Formats: sequence, structure tokens, C-alpha cells
Amino acid sequence: MCTYLFQKEIRLDIGVENLVRGIVHPTSALLDSGANGIFIDQVWAEQIGLPLVKLDVSIPVYNVDGTLNAGSCITHK
Repeated sequence: MCTYLFQKEIRLDIGVENLVRGIVHPTSALLDSGANGIFIDQVWAEQIGLPLVKLDVSIPVYNVDGTLNAGSCITHK
């Protein structure tokens, strides 16, 4: 675990395991105590071969100030 002086973030070294392939992919995670769920970058998930299931209805993502996030909606689980 590492923290950065004067920054309010905690990054953890973790491994994401692809249960289908039995492979562990090392990465780092940002600990966000204000998050309402667990999120992963879709491009990275595809690169490491995680199985993705398209949602019937996309979920909009909002920033802390209430504006719609420019990174798009959640489209897969």
C-alpha cells in the first residue's frame, strides 16, 4: 500500500484473477471510500480476457458535482 503526501488517495497493489482462465493479473487499485460499487476499466478487462456481459440498459455515471461523467456509461457487468 502506498499513500502520497498531501493527497487523499490510497492505492493498493492487488491481483485480479480471471476465474475462467485461472490467471492472476497484477495491478493497482484506488481505494475510494465514497464509491457505491466496484468498477473496472472495460478496455483493461477485455485485454486480460475477463468475461463481460452487456447490460440491457446502460447505467449513467455522475461526478461528485452532479454532472454526467465524460467517460461514458456503464454498459457491461
